Amino acid sequence: MTAIEETKGWLKNIVIQLGLCPFAAKVFYEKQILYNTIDFDHVDALSQLIDESIQTVLDDDSNYTTALLIITSGLTSFEDYLDAFYTIEEQLSKDLQDKHIQLASFHPLYQFEGTAPSDLSNYTNRSPYPIIHLLRTDLVAQAIKSYPDVQSIPTNNIKRLNEIGIQKIKELFNL
Repeated sequence: MTAIEETKGWLKNIVIQLGLCPFAAKVFYEKQILYNTIDFDHVDALSQLIDESIQTVLDDDSNYTTALLIITSGLTSFEDYLDAFYTIEEQLSKDLQDKHIQLASFHPLYQFEGTAPSDLSNYTNRSPYPIIHLLRTDLVAQAIKSYPDVQSIPTNNIKRLNEIGIQKIKELFNL
């Protein structure tokens, strides 16, 4: 199975099926997600792929409205991943691309600050590979306006994961 196939399975069977992101199903089933893979060896190569992906996602003639950059090797350490992620985020800000693109972060070892590694809340951002998600800010704003209580999403996700329990989550994540 390829990294893209694994990522699509994670989206369908975890993110969408568990309702972790109420906006994911539409773009997934309408094939509006651009999937790119990269073997990480330096942040400059990742930055170049992000720039290319941004151009595609912002292109009015493109069907893609969002992109997932799947890091197939390298950045296995969550700390190293965060360093690269923050470098990319800083570069977007310098280039003023952050007005058009927002980043989201996923990693197999994702850990929110102040939580234990085993805390179920971390699974809301755990993925089969390190992933940088590119979202168009205009579409994020539209989605937020259309959703009745966007602030409740993280709390509801944590509640749902706690209801499911660690055994079922480990099965879903093949751990």
